[in-house]
Amino acid sequence: MPEVTYTGGGHYRVGGYGFDPNDEKNVDDELASYLEDVDDFEVVGDSDDGGQEDEPPDDKSDTDEVEICGEEKSDGEICERNAGECPYHGEED
Repeated sequence: MPEVTYTGGGHYRVGGYGFDPNDEKNVDDELASYLEDVDDFEVVGDSDDGGQEDEPPDDKSDTDEVEICGEEKSDGEICERNAGECPYHGEED
């Protein structure tokens, strides 16, 4: 559930929640989407993820293209080893 902060003054009631200045509350996605358009609210995060991403970050950037071997193996599958490290396929002498 996203977390929103009320930055306005006075008490504000919406979607079954009551907000006082500087209150931070977890709300459902639909209400968070609505409150993003209200000047007195900031969506500050998603509290369910504990500050972690769903997946670990990639070790390589998008510009680090790795060329794969690409040769057909005996079982008909395509070899996906790094082209420079494949001991079974590569330049034929």
